[in-house]
Amino acid sequence: MNAAAPLPPNIVDAQSVNAWADYVRDRVTPTPDPNEIVTPDMVIQELRNSAAAAGRMVLVVKDADRIRREKARALARAQAAAQRTAAAEGGRVADKAARVIELTENEADEADVADAAYEYARNVSRLVDGQKSAIQTIARMVELTYQLAGSRRS
Repeated sequence: MNAAAPLPPNIVDAQSVNAWADYVRDRVTPTPDPNEIVTPDMVIQELRNSAAAAGRMVLVVKDADRIRREKARALARAQAAAQRTAAAEGGRVADKAARVIELTENEADEADVADAAYEYARNVSRLVDGQKSAIQTIARMVELTYQLAGSRRS
């Protein structure tokens, strides 16, 4: 996502779902600096950040699911209307089916985009959970390292 583009304040469509998912993904998957020494305070901050990201993704996935369901219902309504229109126009069954597809093309595309945004948000949510687990493991290793270092001095 372009860093200069502002995040939408509300999740109202597939594009805003993708924008928020991109933002969270970028926050939890920074490029590590191999020369950086990670301190316990940095690990604690990363745990806080990943917890905040997980909380944000719960809301993003919830809204993505709502949008996906709205688009699926809109497609179903459009298909019903298109079937009535195709029936009134008459013709062969195959022609009526093709006409329904033609008449509902936009709604079908919107439903597909909403479904893809939902899947992407779910995948980013899983990524956040994986990152949080990895950071918890690192935190435990740091804790053990300090315990071992302290026990040798005694």
